[in-house]
Amino acid sequence: KVIRTFKGPARLGVNRATWDLRRDAFRQFPRLETSRPDEEPRGPEVPPGTYAVTIRFRDREARGTVEVRPDPRSTSTTADTQRRWDAVLAVGRLRDTAVEAIERVRAARADVDAVIALAKADAARAERARREAGGAPPAKPEEPALAKAGAALKERLTTVERLVWSPREMVGIVAENDPVSKLFMLEEYLTSTWAPPSEAHLAHLRTAESLLAKALAEVDALFAGEVAAVRARADAAGIRLLATAPPVAP
Repeated sequence: KVIRTFKGPARLGVNRATWDLRRDAFRQFPRLETSRPDEEPRGPEVPPGTYAVTIRFRDREARGTVEVRPDPRSTSTTADTQRRWDAVLAVGRLRDTAVEAIERVRAARADVDAVIALAKADAARAERARREAGGAPPAKPEEPALAKAGAALKERLTTVERLVWSPREMVGIVAENDPVSKLFMLEEYLTSTWAPPSEAHLAHLRTAESLLAKALAEVDALFAGEVAAVRARADAAGIRLLATAPPVAP
């Protein structure tokens, strides 16, 4: 099973590439615009063991092994280490699922923005055509019904997204009672020591898993209901943009 892939230098002469003993990163949450896009995400350090290494350059390949040794200060047994690693991977799987749900909601919200803009543009064209045909201007221009429905759906999408996590663009004091906040805290607990997870850690993991399952159910219900309804109205208007991603399973 491949746990880490990265590129090293390949120039004439002797080259050196260093593995930092970490696995590939789990899926990343949406970044703030101020974040550095060139920062490579890092996964957790792998447990002790023997790992196969393959180096490829063009059509050539070399294989070998690397032994990752335990920290000599650690008193954890092999079973303890495996329990810790299982918990780390469980957090990672939940994290991947949460990111998938967030990306799904944000893609739909971006599509709704496009639908609103096109609906308003269509209404403006229709109004210009009516005036050119000699029609009197309305006392108060009304926003297109599809645009109104889209605006309401955007609010719902934002509300449901916040059931999954507290977006980094939120300001002020934010309650950390969403599943992603709990996963962040648990990830810090687990990766700050080589000790196995405590019963408190495992209870924290179960809580995060339960909260995420409830949030995902809300996401799926929103897509099956309100998103589908607005999508049908957009299709009827000749606007086929809304995301149709399948439900996210925990």
